[in-house]
Amino acid sequence: MGEIREQDFEWAAIDRMGKMLRTPHPNFQTTHTYSSFASILCWTVQRIRTSPIRPDRDVNARQIPENDPNFAIFDAIQIELNDTSIEGFFGALPNASDHLNSLRQKDENGQNISALSFIVALRNSVAHGDGRSVKPVNRPKQLVGFEFDLRSPRYFPSWSRNTQLNRSAMAQIAGKMVDTFCERFRHSSTTITGELEQILEVQ
Repeated sequence: MGEIREQDFEWAAIDRMGKMLRTPHPNFQTTHTYSSFASILCWTVQRIRTSPIRPDRDVNARQIPENDPNFAIFDAIQIELNDTSIEGFFGALPNASDHLNSLRQKDENGQNISALSFIVALRNSVAHGDGRSVKPVNRPKQLVGFEFDLRSPRYFPSWSRNTQLNRSAMAQIAGKMVDTFCERFRHSSTTITGELEQILEVQ
């Protein structure tokens, strides 16, 4: 495959992950989608949380990292996620049978769970070694998705939910993060759209 240049890697790496997400291996579609989904969650949440928002504190009072040319892009995404509900940012998930794609929308205080609280909880469920686990969801002789033990991140209003997502839902959530990242970089002054669009995989 073609190289990813240092000046382009933030945009190009997540763009390639998005292409992998949308073109899973035909023999392992659900597993491949989960693998890309988890990678995208870890990559994007790590970057937007450079200076984490705490809902109980003033967003503008946070310490801003020095010498990070991409901070403004990442933080704008974090702020948008914090200010938007789950469905407001990610859209309604595809209808599915049984408990698949059923999300908790309200916290224990009856307020909308923010898209930021949701995406951080998802990232934590796949990446934190604190006893949580991701489990396969099967229907007769078929893997249809994965179950995530979601708990509100530290400092966020309390909520929890075991959430089952099928392949379409994982692709929709992770795909939205990819699209948001790429769109922000295309419109930023630190990138040149023409150059970025020429970054291609060599088959």
